[in-house]
Amino acid sequence: MILLLDNHDSYTFNLYQLIAEVAGQSPLVVRAEHAEGESLPQRVSAGEFSHVVISPGPGTPEDPQDFDAAREVIETASDIPVLGICLGHQGLALINGSAIHRAPEPKHGFISTIHHTGTELFATIPQDFKVVRYHSLCVDDIDTMRVQPQAWSEDGVVMALKVLDQPHWGVQFHPESILTEHGRTLVENFLGQKPTTAIPKESAPVVPGPKSVPEKWKLEHRAITMAIDCEATFARLKAHAQDAFWLDSATADLGADTESGRYSILGTNAGSKAASIRYDISTGMVQVARGDETFSAETDILSYLRELLAESVATHDLPALPFLGGYVGFLGFECKALTVGPGLHSAVTPDAYWVFPQAFVVFDHRQAIAHLCVVYDAIEGPTAETAQLMEWLEESLEDTPLPSSTKLAAHTASELDGQWRLSADEYVERIGEVDKALRRGDSYEVCLTDTYETSAAVDGWDLYRQLRRNNPAPYAAYLKLGAFGDELEVLSSSPERFLKVEQDGTVSSKPIKGTIARAEDPDEDRRRSYYLQTDPKTR
Repeated sequence: MILLLDNHDSYTFNLYQLIAEVAGQSPLVVRAEHAEGESLPQRVSAGEFSHVVISPGPGTPEDPQDFDAAREVIETASDIPVLGICLGHQGLALINGSAIHRAPEPKHGFISTIHHTGTELFATIPQDFKVVRYHSLCVDDIDTMRVQPQAWSEDGVVMALKVLDQPHWGVQFHPESILTEHGRTLVENFLGQKPTTAIPKESAPVVPGPKSVPEKWKLEHRAITMAIDCEATFARLKAHAQDAFWLDSATADLGADTESGRYSILGTNAGSKAASIRYDISTGMVQVARGDETFSAETDILSYLRELLAESVATHDLPALPFLGGYVGFLGFECKALTVGPGLHSAVTPDAYWVFPQAFVVFDHRQAIAHLCVVYDAIEGPTAETAQLMEWLEESLEDTPLPSSTKLAAHTASELDGQWRLSADEYVERIGEVDKALRRGDSYEVCLTDTYETSAAVDGWDLYRQLRRNNPAPYAAYLKLGAFGDELEVLSSSPERFLKVEQDGTVSSKPIKGTIARAEDPDEDRRRSYYLQTDPKTR
């Protein structure tokens, strides 16, 4: 078995995937703070692991809090191959008499050219290959009686080392990064084996894919060719429901003919089969309202949704639409307590809220087709309520835009006086603190945001209508959530898609990092394209 010690780095599971592909087995991943509880030093000493990988992470190996767990594992693995990456690389050097200093310049997300000895980890890897660097510190004052440098970057920083008389290696770059060349070969050389053609099923990482589950729900579908006004249609739908959602491709109003702005989805909790689900971490209870029934379950929202998602909707003989039944809602930031540990703050709003719509509209802006959908029980079959909800959806379709919202027009910036969390001087001071944290290795990226609070007597629906006009986005949304008395509204305007999962299990993401606005002038457009391809930080 291969051990991967996780020092809280965002790259750890990229490493996990690369190791699993090369070795044909999944490594055991243990977070550094759990090393003692998992008896890792004793297990390493007993020979349970064939190889040990020490992940990157923030901080410095000179700080016991940052590196003590890794140090103990390394010291008990005297005869076991160890690969230290970034923080692990620095720790190996420190343990063996070398010093850790600040790098000439912090390098976070930069590509460097590597020259190496061509031995051991670098066997068969060509000279001057490209790697991705994320580090503020570097190895210096090397004790050459104990450590042998094996690779260097163009700025003279040691990029790899070998601990003499032990099978321990360190690299200062990320072999698992997508823009690092020959990272797979380096890991193959470390593990001492050639690539496998397939990962054995008994040890392969779990990859979600299509599942065969009983179909609990079926869908009544009706397509109507009509250029509806989604804003006006949604206003009619939400007027008759406690919960309502509009996943709004607002850029379609501008004539944007792109896949990302093609569909809008409108739904409510109307109907006896519809459900509203509310969750608060502090109570550990999920509240559910379905039809006239309300009940609670002692579970967390992720476990509860996992059970519900097993109740699949039969989608055969239906058009390929982005939504054919399921759950729409949000997970609050506080839900991180269900995955990576408790947070520092609590929310006055629900920590999660989800709606299962019985009746909904999927509007295809490109083809001007309104797809009306009503869910019904697969065993029970369509009922009178199914027909009633279908008629209600059709009657709600509206092609006449609503009058422009005027409630916000009376408010000017000066009238909406409020307060920033930080003063201008405090904000500038924090920029200096961020710079220091980056240079001492405590972080590689900081998003220094601030909060402005103000009060205004405005309706959330009117505010969203103005938001979508001022800042139209392909992934906008408005949610009205009141089935449990919260009177909660969510207004969202996003230009990017976090994740999309296809029915075959393919996952895609559409971030805006590394992008730039197109220019109407062809020469300027080409200049921007060249900038994207060549700017080191953007890459």
